[in-house]
Amino acid sequence: MIQIVTDSGADLSEDQKKGLPIHFAPLRITLGDKHYDEINSITPAQFYEELKETSEYPITSQPTVGDFERIYREIAKTGQQILSIHISSGLSGTLNSAKLAGAGRSDRCHQKLANGKNSRTVGNHP
Repeated sequence: MIQIVTDSGADLSEDQKKGLPIHFAPLRITLGDKHYDEINSITPAQFYEELKETSEYPITSQPTVGDFERIYREIAKTGQQILSIHISSGLSGTLNSAKLAGAGRSDRCHQKLANGKNSRTVGNHP
């Protein structure tokens, strides 16, 4: 079986995620002086509440190489292949982080990278 890796910018609802072999690396959000991991530390509702309370624009950053290394390592333990799908390298450094995390792996982890044009490549198509 192939395991899919993407980032939390993929437009997938909780219902769409159910039963899929998909793993998400978290985007980071900075809002004022607060820093969040998009998957583990803030919900969309909380984000919009925080946004109302500040005049500053939010800043996002790509998942780290370490985020992808952890995900790839866990999948590699199962001997399954990885399809890593991310937005365009022209829009974000996420693809580069994924490439760096997969470079030089000597275990049974096989990584294929797909460079999508936007998050709709991964998520909810119209």
